[in-house]
Amino acid sequence: MDEAHLIHLWGLSASANPPFREAWSRLSELRTRLSASTPVLLLSATAPTHIVASWKSLGLRDNLAILKTSLNRTNQTYAVHRVFGELKDFRNLGMLV
Repeated sequence: MDEAHLIHLWGLSASANPPFREAWSRLSELRTRLSASTPVLLLSATAPTHIVASWKSLGLRDNLAILKTSLNRTNQTYAVHRVFGELKDFRNLGMLV
């Protein structure tokens, strides 16, 4: 499951508002239907501690291994790009070519 932080953000109720994707709060039901040997992979680059803790209530933390690495990469750099006119102007995508 990619963007696993959204399980918490969209699948669980926030105050009086119903969940945006209620089915995501029932992932533990899916997990019980799978063989115990079926691996589950949760991916998220933005999963703070309280969101990882919420996965336990979904039955998704058995044998959980959390890998944390820096987002800094030696082959990437930050850049500033001037926007021409409106964002939908295709000249703004020239940097990608």
